Amino acid sequence: ERAIGLLIEQGDITWLPRLEELRANADRSLRMAIKPVADAWRHRANLASLDADTRRSAATDLGTGGRVMAIPWLEAAASGETHRWARYAMDESTQLLKLASNDPNVKAQAAAKLGEMRSQNAVPALKELVHAASDPNSTEQQKTLAPVATLAIEQIETWNVWSTVIETVFR
Repeated sequence: ERAIGLLIEQGDITWLPRLEELRANADRSLRMAIKPVADAWRHRANLASLDADTRRSAATDLGTGGRVMAIPWLEAAASGETHRWARYAMDESTQLLKLASNDPNVKAQAAAKLGEMRSQNAVPALKELVHAASDPNSTEQQKTLAPVATLAIEQIETWNVWSTVIETVFR
């Protein structure tokens, strides 16, 4: 896992064809080890695609991949992004990855930002934060994060209700 992480972080996209060749001729365990590296490199490269939908999709895939090493890639791509929805996906994915941080302040800021963004994709992770605080053995950090996560969920759900009402009225 550590080697895979290093390859993803420090590897060179020009190695991708060779990696794909190795993967095609490898046994199952090696293919499974190579896949996250190839996927991460491909998504990172796609953040610079000429096609906005490809950039948006790459950002979403990186965000759901759970690898925090993608945060700088996403932030760099978002800083120059001109397409509204591609930038949103980059920002949302960055914040989703930050929810996995060990720093409670980073987690709280990410939860608050996801609430402001009305990120429907964040609701399951935010609910996990709230649920973790309800455990009798929860830490002080978990108890501190719960109100922030709860507020973010409320913002997202309120937005969803209003957008549904508006969509229904103007159909």
